[in-house]
Amino acid sequence: MINELISMVKDSYDGSFQASLTFLLGIIITLLGAVAVLYNQVVNSDRSLTFLFFVFCMIFSDVSSLLGYYFNMRFFYYINFVGATLGLSFFIHTVLNVRGEREDKELLKSML
Repeated sequence: MINELISMVKDSYDGSFQASLTFLLGIIITLLGAVAVLYNQVVNSDRSLTFLFFVFCMIFSDVSSLLGYYFNMRFFYYINFVGATLGLSFFIHTVLNVRGEREDKELLKSML
């Protein structure tokens, strides 16, 4: 999927270095998504679900901003803003959920 997105916007790149950075961003986003899914699978709490929503909102926001930039479509910037705002709110909820963090730590300690 990353290769397909890169091939779609390859004509508007300023150089080959930009293609490699976009590919690196795709790899990092994929790894972050995998970590969020695994964390939710292992812990299965409200806090892990909120973190999963945060990660997917940020992925959605990043992809829409890239599409908006390369295809020069303003609509994708609105999607980017909404995704980033929702992602930030989920992130703040995850960080401020101290009780859930304690429960997650206890659960992970009991699993080891």
